[in-house]
Amino acid sequence: MVSDPYLWAFAACLLASLGSGQALRALASIRDAGLAAARRRQGRVARALALLSLAILSVAGLLVFADKAAALSALSSATPYWFAGFVCLCGLFAGFRPWALGLPLAGLVGLAVLLLSLALEGWLPLRPSAAAQSDGMEIARLLPYEVGADSFRGQLELPERDSVPVAQDLGLASSSVSLRVECLELGGPLRLAAELAAVLSPESRAGAKAGPAAFAPAARFYRVVGLAAPSAGRSSPAPSLDFAKPARIALLDSV
Repeated sequence: MVSDPYLWAFAACLLASLGSGQALRALASIRDAGLAAARRRQGRVARALALLSLAILSVAGLLVFADKAAALSALSSATPYWFAGFVCLCGLFAGFRPWALGLPLAGLVGLAVLLLSLALEGWLPLRPSAAAQSDGMEIARLLPYEVGADSFRGQLELPERDSVPVAQDLGLASSSVSLRVECLELGGPLRLAAELAAVLSPESRAGAKAGPAAFAPAARFYRVVGLAAPSAGRSSPAPSLDFAKPARIALLDSV
């Protein structure tokens, strides 16, 4: 997540706009007389300077830690610009009116991340790594122990649980079978939201023991859908076996 350019861009835009909102609030109250008003104005100026300083540090983090190839590639599309404009607008409102606007906006962001976390239940993150690019990644293992002319029985094992049990015995009316897998890719700002939502996922926290992964432009998730037989040369539909869908698949479709 540290190498995600959207993380640092989000932090820089949010902190800069919050500081600008505090500075505008201080300027708007410059005509207010009295000791209490002067103290509030000084506090707003101090907060504005601190937030702007943190925004400068975030820009430095963007230049140092962010993946340079991904940052340059993102600039070729319109997504980073409307994302930055939206964050700056929300941050400006939140900085100008922290209690009236800041708290509701923070609650909406937290609610959005929570909804995405719920929508991703039953999906496992596909973590890229240097070894995976050369040797491939094992997402399931199918062990056949009985294969007939028109029958198959075996055991399916998964390294992590998604919406399917880690190990189960399966059967299909076919002598050859294949696994069906669905993939989900979230790019741009949704990649950052997915990474934040994955922190709330127990499956993701358990899988984090695999070690740091290389940065990928999109957050990739997968789930094993079921078994299917090859349909080539068949006059009737090929037999298949569908596993249970994630409980909140409709929520994911909506997102």
